[in-house]
Amino acid sequence: MEKNPTILLVHIKPSKPIEINDFTSSLNAVGNLFSSYMQKNGSCDEQARARLYIEKIEEGSIVVYLMELVTATLIPFVENANIIFEFASFLKRTCDYYIHGIGDKEELSIADCSDFNNMFSLIAGDNKGELEIGAVTKGDGNNILVGCTLNYIDCNKAKNQIKKEADRLKSLAPASEQYSRQLMTIYQLRSDMGNDIGNKAVIEGISKKRIAVVFETDELKEKILHSDSNPVKHAFLVDVEVQTVNEKIAAYKVLSLHDIIELE
Repeated sequence: MEKNPTILLVHIKPSKPIEINDFTSSLNAVGNLFSSYMQKNGSCDEQARARLYIEKIEEGSIVVYLMELVTATLIPFVENANIIFEFASFLKRTCDYYIHGIGDKEELSIADCSDFNNMFSLIAGDNKGELEIGAVTKGDGNNILVGCTLNYIDCNKAKNQIKKEADRLKSLAPASEQYSRQLMTIYQLRSDMGNDIGNKAVIEGISKKRIAVVFETDELKEKILHSDSNPVKHAFLVDVEVQTVNEKIAAYKVLSLHDIIELE
């Protein structure tokens, strides 16, 4: 491992004891945000699968050093160091926007909003607490490359603004309703495994119309659309989520497969 690696510093300065569940929830949130960021921004498959690991926890106020280990032996050191730096920059930009109204708005998912909420919660409930998070070059003095320091007021403001963003995203998401063990027949399918556009199905127990169909996992898609048998000559007993837009069915999302029935 390189002599002075770039690592993520999470420095929690509580003014009172904190519950273990709150502490782990906050760290899990940072890990989830890192995974989400790398899936969106990783330049290769190895980076997209990158994860954070605890390297050390120091006494006193809680100082946690998080390292990215998965890609350390797979990609050049400079690129690996940039992963942590870029993620810390993303955290800082998000905090700057939602707390101070500075800079451009980062694109967040509903899950990202939930994780930011959990990250801020630890200090949001401690009016004398403080949270510092950023990328540092580990070594003498832990030189801080980029980061931010948040107090009780900052964390509460961030939580309020992030909640508004989550509510906005939820209002844009299609409404859905789940149905169990429905018979589905395939009307039209694409040969392209990586693309769901053009795949259509009929579930007569819900609607006689041909509706776009998507799949919870690639494994489900493979079993239904790309098995050895012709899918249009079979019925599939499935659990589905019916997604609607403007109160009209927009798509079926297949959640699980129970049985395959051959049609005469």
